[in-house]
Amino acid sequence: MKTIRQLRPGLGLAGIIGLMALVPASVHAQLTAADVNVTNTATVSYEIDNVDQPDETGTVTFEVDALINPVVALVDAPDIVPDEQNVAVEFTVTNGGNQTQDFVLNGLNPTGDDDDLDNLEVYIDDGDGVFEDDGSDLLVDIANQSAGQGNLINDLAPGASVTVFIVGDVPADIADNEDIDVHLVAVAYQSDGSGIEVETPAGSATQGAVDTIFGDTLGPAATDDDEDGEHSAEGTLSTDQVTVTVTKTAVVIDNGLDDGSSDQFYIPGATVRYTITIDYAGSTDTSANAIVMSDPIPANTTYVPGSITLNTVGQTDGDDSPGTDFSDFNITNAGAVTVAIQGTRNGGSADDVITFDVIID
Repeated sequence: MKTIRQLRPGLGLAGIIGLMALVPASVHAQLTAADVNVTNTATVSYEIDNVDQPDETGTVTFEVDALINPVVALVDAPDIVPDEQNVAVEFTVTNGGNQTQDFVLNGLNPTGDDDDLDNLEVYIDDGDGVFEDDGSDLLVDIANQSAGQGNLINDLAPGASVTVFIVGDVPADIADNEDIDVHLVAVAYQSDGSGIEVETPAGSATQGAVDTIFGDTLGPAATDDDEDGEHSAEGTLSTDQVTVTVTKTAVVIDNGLDDGSSDQFYIPGATVRYTITIDYAGSTDTSANAIVMSDPIPANTTYVPGSITLNTVGQTDGDDSPGTDFSDFNITNAGAVTVAIQGTRNGGSADDVITFDVIID
């Protein structure tokens, strides 16, 4: 009736884990179940010399074959920023066949994109459609993907779906407008928890028996072929970030000699003005926030009270929060100038320029 083969090696990041909750979803009209007998009888009535004769009948019966049709679909792939942790790409896995089926999951970082997710994992949703890393969702256990474990997407009814997440960490050095692709693959397995993969039989169709037929379409994963009992879908994560750069200068504005000279030397008694410029570049669709500049007063200098400015506007040294400015000296950070930039900044925002003065001891 069927031919089968053992769980193949080299499945990558895959696992078999118990399914706690199913979310009913129909991708087709109700399909006739596998192993159902369909019987049809034709009847011929006739007369001979106007005398009715016994009806003649012809009957044929066939069994409905098993259609194996995993359907993987992308639901959501969010925008990302560098060094973002536990980014979740949401998929659904649907049994588009006509018999209850088990499925093994495989999460892949394909080639051809700009970067990979680090620490890639696969989770089965607990039924609420939201990824949670608190143990509510079920981590696919790579170590337990051996035959006979029975802990996979288990007994998924025809037309039913589950939500699956690929989760990983974004590299810290990814640039703006770069993409990370991920592939989720679902592979059909026997629905008895044996960990044995479904395979189609060799030879021609058998009318009086249940043949196993693959009806899945070609997906993007390198391991996924047309009509091979597995299906895949791709999620693309795109960076949408603001790049923040800081430059700093130190210029003598008064050498302290009162000699009328235009030469400004870094000598004891000279006043030095530090200028910190914060530049924003990149996306205008996302914003940087909670921007705070902290600058300790260096040894062998003394801070000039009341010298802080933000974008040419004088700031106070005291703790004004909440108040008219959010700058201070020696309060938020001991021995340092601290300036909190209010609001958000995106790639099109003007520079923020902070200055303060010190005297060389």
